[in-house]
Amino acid sequence: MKRIETTQRTAQEVFEELSHRLKSTGHFPDEHFLLNIAWKNEKEFPKNCDVFCITDFGASEGIYTDVYLRVCDGENVSTERFATGKTLGESEDDLDRMNLIASAITQAFYSEGEHARFIRIEETEKNTPLITIEKQDRGSFPNYQEQVQVDLPSRREGSCF
Repeated sequence: MKRIETTQRTAQEVFEELSHRLKSTGHFPDEHFLLNIAWKNEKEFPKNCDVFCITDFGASEGIYTDVYLRVCDGENVSTERFATGKTLGESEDDLDRMNLIASAITQAFYSEGEHARFIRIEETEKNTPLITIEKQDRGSFPNYQEQVQVDLPSRREGSCF
């Protein structure tokens, strides 16, 4: 899958493409995913910025994944919230899922192609590339090591750092 193109686009357009991609890959937060109000009304997506996510428990309920932009404007660097996703769940599985969503968001802006996904051995999903450990290897899991070649994504053009 290609990176989300951000140049000469409004923040709303970038958010809509991101939302569509998360839905189509099964990574959409189950409660909501909202664009921050400061980015509505045809505001242009910043040219020189980095995208990153923070996932944490909410103050009252649920787990949130906040999408931030680190915007570089000359020598000034600011961090602005772009969007927020939420689940009402509060279990470790819910936290893992929201971190997986944060990873999918980051991948949408920084890398192209298929991505490995770590899942529990008991889970099964069709058409999902994964790296897993076979059941017979479970007993030796703490000492299990395997070399895997991974192409690391390059920084986006216009990145702050």
